[in-house]
Amino acid sequence: MKSLKSLFNSNLDVNISGISINSKNVKKGDLFIARKGINSDGHDYIDEAIKNGAVAAVVNKKIKCDIPIIIVNNVNDVLPDIMDWYYKDLINVFKNIIGITGTAGKTTTSFIIYKVLKDYYKTIYFGSLGILSNDYEEVLFNVPHTTYPITKLYSELNKAYFNGAKNVILETSSEGLKQNRTGNIKFDIALITNLSKAHMNAHKTMKDYIESKIRLFNNLKEDGLAILNIDDEYYNLFDKKIKNKKLTYGKDSKADIRFDNVLSNLTGICFDLYYKGNKYKIKTSLIGDYNVYNICAAISALLCLNINIEDIIVYLNNIYVNGRMNILKSNTKFPVIADIGITVDGIKNNLLYLNKLKKGRLITVIGMSNIGHDDKELNEVGKIASLYSDYVIYTTNKNRNPIFIEELVKNVSNNNYEKIPNRKEAIIKALDMANENDIVLISGSESFVISKDGKRDIVNTKEVVENYLRVR
Repeated sequence: MKSLKSLFNSNLDVNISGISINSKNVKKGDLFIARKGINSDGHDYIDEAIKNGAVAAVVNKKIKCDIPIIIVNNVNDVLPDIMDWYYKDLINVFKNIIGITGTAGKTTTSFIIYKVLKDYYKTIYFGSLGILSNDYEEVLFNVPHTTYPITKLYSELNKAYFNGAKNVILETSSEGLKQNRTGNIKFDIALITNLSKAHMNAHKTMKDYIESKIRLFNNLKEDGLAILNIDDEYYNLFDKKIKNKKLTYGKDSKADIRFDNVLSNLTGICFDLYYKGNKYKIKTSLIGDYNVYNICAAISALLCLNINIEDIIVYLNNIYVNGRMNILKSNTKFPVIADIGITVDGIKNNLLYLNKLKKGRLITVIGMSNIGHDDKELNEVGKIASLYSDYVIYTTNKNRNPIFIEELVKNVSNNNYEKIPNRKEAIIKALDMANENDIVLISGSESFVISKDGKRDIVNTKEVVENYLRVR
């Protein structure tokens, strides 16, 4: 419990037991922050917050309500300070806080760092795969945001601190940075994987997109380190704007951590890594030659965290990133691959890579919703799937609403596709079609199916595939 007397020198003798920015999630004793979002204004939901138990509210205008209010100039601007006040500056107690951004590759890079680092120090990861730590795992199929809402983030950081966590790994999306979901957190390491015009749904212009990404680096500690992809087309822009010490990775001869001689197939990746005049052979079961950049980005961060490179190499031999280009069944006549992350760049990279390896057809099952995407992105993803696949089955994703299938096929000019709203049926149809030497790619997140008796069942892609192939 904390008294509001100590917040902004308030004279309110009110004790609060929590903070909420969502009126629906308010609990008895909470302070409600009437935050203005992209599509909604918290001031419109104060009555609901009071009904759910809010005992006070922070607002930016005079309003009539039955609870005490604190009026500020801009609620969004003061929210980070409120979180610091309530949680007693807990963000300054961790050994390392690592922020990772980029158009693609954030999840894979973050997860590699987490898997290695957690065996040395207690570590917590926040991102598209959920919340992972040494003590508990909250694996979520439908993570609403890559970067968690600030109240959820601070609450989980507080829990992690008292559980003894020393390191924090945050996937930081451009939208999350634009909305300041990381609050006043200062980073020890900030890393960018790449940047492209894809996945710009929260931004009006490329300038706004870039400026949002740069916010991560603006929040570096004075002695913090920036890790940059030297091969990215926007590298020079970031290099000029970032004043902190920098470390680069890539294929360019000027990179601090350089790679070359990449060999890639459906069994994994092998390449040479050069660091401080030494050459190392890297082998991993991750597939997709674009993953070489993600691996090198992760290695760069781990080396800066004083993890021995020989130890890192051992971990990479057996690394597995759940939901990212996973081969579900390799002992059949055709490989079946699942990837839950969909961006314009991501699906294009996956399809181009698989086209290089295929001996038969590439059959793609793809579902996508408007959660985290706009209609233009759905249109582009659907078009790319058709252009770079021999056959496409468009299906549902996440919220099982078939209306978004129409957005996926809106700009498709080929006739190499069909629409099957039921995700399980779509997967089975693709497997039925596949012959020897074909490749089946299943893209998109797990979805929910409502049975006739009203029960909600998760369509688990791996289970659907294994059950089908077991009886085939």
